[in-house]
Amino acid sequence: MENKMRIRVFFVFVLSVLCLLISCGTTNNVYDEDIPLEKTASLVISGDFTVKTYNGISVKLKTSEFGATGFRIPAGSTTLVMDLYSKIGNTIYRGKDIELKYNFLAGTEYRIWFGFLDADGNYKGSNIGKTYLGLLLCIGKDYKNPIYTMMFS
Repeated sequence: MENKMRIRVFFVFVLSVLCLLISCGTTNNVYDEDIPLEKTASLVISGDFTVKTYNGISVKLKTSEFGATGFRIPAGSTTLVMDLYSKIGNTIYRGKDIELKYNFLAGTEYRIWFGFLDADGNYKGSNIGKTYLGLLLCIGKDYKNPIYTMMFS
């Protein structure tokens, strides 16, 4: 019984450290400091994507060495244009000028992630079988249930 408790404590510790590293792995970029926090949406963008423009304006966001980029924007209709570069194993995935148009809600944290989709645009957990490159837009960390998906090649 004592060994099981030690194993549980060890796993809780490891998970806590991983959560800390992931949360510290996001650089926060703020589009307009004068807009109150409650009128903004928070984006966490996978390190696989490089944002080129925000509503037609060129941006150069600071990125974290651990992966994700944070970007706080005014809530509302937004267009982001991004490039994709992702290496999984020996395979490199690329995409250019991927355009995401979405009406972001104030006070909500969104995550923009790279993933694989089936022919119907539904999230697949892996690239096994017939898959398509996709952008996943999720609320919070709910990657399995994206609120918006987009296929691209």
